[in-house]
Amino acid sequence: YLFSSLIYLNNGFIIFLLVVQYKGGVPGDCVLLDLSIDIAPKWERVGILLGLSYRQIGDIKSNENDKAYRMLMDWRRTTKSHCHYKDLYNALCDDMVRLNDVAKKFCLM
Repeated sequence: YLFSSLIYLNNGFIIFLLVVQYKGGVPGDCVLLDLSIDIAPKWERVGILLGLSYRQIGDIKSNENDKAYRMLMDWRRTTKSHCHYKDLYNALCDDMVRLNDVAKKFCLM
């Protein structure tokens, strides 16, 4: 769920209020498979932003066929975060990745 509103203050300033509600829980295999298709060209950047090491990225790069999916599976398996969808959203919206529409589609209620 994405909610936004404009608030007009007496001093003439306008505040834009944006409230974002992330999905809860842990993304399932099918969600990660679908997401991997959309992030395939930028999977390495996303992986780094999600906290995978350069060594993990290198291992995936040299050993896997479906690199984006493997990266997402490794991230899900190793992350200590309890905010999976928030972490994904932030990585996908980062200036290095700029997949904001994908982030909204997969991570927001």
